[in-house]
Amino acid sequence: MEISLVAGRSGKDTYVIYGKLGDGERLAVSETASIELMDGSSVEREVLALRALVGGKYTNVRECMGPCPFGMEVSDLEGCEVKTPDAIEARRRIKQFDQMVCLTPFRELKHGDESIYDWVEDGYTVPEKVLAYLMTTEPFFMSPGIYEHPFRPGRRLLGPYCYTDGHFWWDRDCWKYTTKYHVKLPQEFMDYVMSGKGDKFLKSHSPNPSSWFDRIEELYGDTPHGNFLPRNAGNVDLEDF
Repeated sequence: MEISLVAGRSGKDTYVIYGKLGDGERLAVSETASIELMDGSSVEREVLALRALVGGKYTNVRECMGPCPFGMEVSDLEGCEVKTPDAIEARRRIKQFDQMVCLTPFRELKHGDESIYDWVEDGYTVPEKVLAYLMTTEPFFMSPGIYEHPFRPGRRLLGPYCYTDGHFWWDRDCWKYTTKYHVKLPQEFMDYVMSGKGDKFLKSHSPNPSSWFDRIEELYGDTPHGNFLPRNAGNVDLEDF
């Protein structure tokens, strides 16, 4: 049995599990189902209700036999990390985060516990190559929302949105904070870029103002509401930043 999604039911202590039964696998109401968890173990839960895909629609059934998609209702899954594609991807992303270095670990940008104001140094500048590296646009993750510009009280920004090269990750506006507000960068990153270790990435990625809009469009897919963000996904030019 492959589980694709676990959804809690509003106001109820029950969960609906969607997935697909393999050839010969069976589920039935009032019987128990074995649910695989992320740590390799499994839990047994009673099937309270069951639906199967019949004629292109999910229909209530007493039992179903694989191969077929299904939706079953169970209870008492709180605290259980069910193995799903989303859970697997979340684990991968967490591991990826742990292995990478954040260039903007600031609480003002929702990225960490440090304060961006402690990293300001009057007159601080970096080589053009470093700025060019920060301006490459390989989308990493986004946090849709609004946050206050740390250096312009009352000015609101969309995001945060972040880029990555697979080794470091940084806020989309990192180069602007460094250029306009003299926010320092970790020396480890400076040495990495200036040593040429990142040249391959730098040459293969160029600034693309629509990179986040394109990614958001992919996430929205064919949903009826579409994407109402501006074409640049809220990116602000340096002069106005």
